[in-house]
Amino acid sequence: MPEPLYNPMSLGFVSVAASPTSVIANYPTYTDLTAKVVDFQADFGNAGNVSIGYVGMNITTGIGVLKVLDSGESWQLSAAPANASIPVKDFYIHGTNVGDKVLSVALIG
Repeated sequence: MPEPLYNPMSLGFVSVAASPTSVIANYPTYTDLTAKVVDFQADFGNAGNVSIGYVGMNITTGIGVLKVLDSGESWQLSAAPANASIPVKDFYIHGTNVGDKVLSVALIG
């Protein structure tokens, strides 16, 4: 059986707060973490949408927002070109319902 291309690392659930929250909030020292792929999964119990974006994103205007996830929806962001890596610390979550959450998984290659 071939070896997997990526080693998955769960960053855990991160909850929506009053302002955008880093996806590495559970691991604040992982500022150098890079990944080939980052997978975002909105919790099925979320009451509203959760946005994925950059620090300073504005969910009203959409500036800095990359994707809006419905409850239970997932989204995968891949590095391009294939030999590149994504700095995981650059991604944040935000939404209108405090307590909604997103599970993030970094696929490290």
